[in-house]
Amino acid sequence: MDKINVAVQLNGGIGTYLMQINFLKYFYEKFPGLLNITVYGDASETVNDGLLWGQDFIADYDVRRNFRRDMAELVLVMNWFPDVVHIDEERIKGASEELLELINVWRNFKQSNATRDFVRNDSIFDPNIYNYTIANGKNRLDVMDIGGCLGITKDFYYQMVTTKEEQSVLNRFGLEDCRYITMQQGVNANSLSKHSPKQWSNQNYSDLCSILKGAYPDIVLVQLGEAGNNEPIEHVDKCLLGETDFEDLKIILKNAWLHIDGECGMVHMRKALHAGPSVVLFGQTPIGVYSYEGDINITANICNQGCSKLFPAWKRKCYLDEVPRCMAAITPEMVFEAIKDYAENGLEKKAVQKTKTEELLSDDSILLDEEWRDGWLATREVYAYWLEKITIGKLFGMKLTEEGCYKKVPIAEMPAYQYMHGDEAAYLEYMKLNDEYNPGHEHSMERIKALTENLEKTGYDAAKYIAVDGENKILDGVHRACWLLQKYGENHEITVLKLYGDWNI
Repeated sequence: MDKINVAVQLNGGIGTYLMQINFLKYFYEKFPGLLNITVYGDASETVNDGLLWGQDFIADYDVRRNFRRDMAELVLVMNWFPDVVHIDEERIKGASEELLELINVWRNFKQSNATRDFVRNDSIFDPNIYNYTIANGKNRLDVMDIGGCLGITKDFYYQMVTTKEEQSVLNRFGLEDCRYITMQQGVNANSLSKHSPKQWSNQNYSDLCSILKGAYPDIVLVQLGEAGNNEPIEHVDKCLLGETDFEDLKIILKNAWLHIDGECGMVHMRKALHAGPSVVLFGQTPIGVYSYEGDINITANICNQGCSKLFPAWKRKCYLDEVPRCMAAITPEMVFEAIKDYAENGLEKKAVQKTKTEELLSDDSILLDEEWRDGWLATREVYAYWLEKITIGKLFGMKLTEEGCYKKVPIAEMPAYQYMHGDEAAYLEYMKLNDEYNPGHEHSMERIKALTENLEKTGYDAAKYIAVDGENKILDGVHRACWLLQKYGENHEITVLKLYGDWNI
């Protein structure tokens, strides 16, 4: 089957680009082998190379001026959410009905009275999106996943790659074989100011450096940033303002012991590099939206609400004061104590944490079918899971078709449900289909008969959960769900285990 050509325009700064690219990785892997994605990113070829080079889910990329709104079967404009600006609906439906269903989820979000303004590329609505994000328990990464259809998590899955030999770059800047801390005093040039309210004062950085040098004399302190919108920090060991290109910056950030900064692009770059933690000083922007687990996130909690995007000049001045009280209230001593605690008790000295899969398998409160748990789930990477109440009528099964593909259908259309209504012939035909496409499968008339008889005798064990994915497609428990539907109807409510992971169904 020919691939679907997808053209995507990115919007925002470096941090926002990274989040949008992370979204595209999940989108690509949702439909393996189907999507041919071309990204139109920054105006700079160098930046685009730094973000997109070597990514197997990106077929091609180009500067943003070459983007057109009708240049592919599917054209997306990215900001907070995917905006479908062009679609060849007939072509996409013929290639994948599931892909069209997902696109319709995005289009319905744009058309809804409750959320339509969120899709506009207009920052005036960002404070409302912040509230929407926090109310839904999301952050800047996973809020993009409308309806949870892609299984996006709160940390980066996409990993930015480096294109230079890392050791030679570290050698060139004298950072080989040492432990060093990077820091950025300013913000990016888009702020149009050397004194943005998002940034910590130069004096605070200088004082922090003095404290750090006294406590950790062997740690090298390195200042990063653009020369035009940063001021040199007194007491750093290496001031690299204006001395690094984009690839140098990535390598230095990646190999730092810690990075200290306000919430800005370098923090998100370090996360997208899958590097160590950053010390992030939060002021204007909401910590619940832009922070990451594993970072050392610091806020003084002085203002009830940050003034990010509240008024047009928010990048250049505080809404309330000449000196932003939110940043002024974060003292060098506060930051040092957080770093000291990390050095003594932090992530690097903790026992190796369990993966989400290991955590789930060892959770005695969550009972699953043993055969499915040990034979399938144990081999997968689980990103997130939780228990959720749902009515039976909102569950779906994946039905094998005569063409050998799987189709998402309501469970009332599953052969097991037909069997439980007395149509044994339908289930026998389905067994023949499985014999053809899935030799050695575990289904049989004897098995479903025994399961049904056991359910009728002992009832449904609500403690042994039916497992579903982010779209409420059943991963395990179709037969039990069909029995419940036949017994109690589509409005009967049960608790299911909702799972997000490295699978495509």
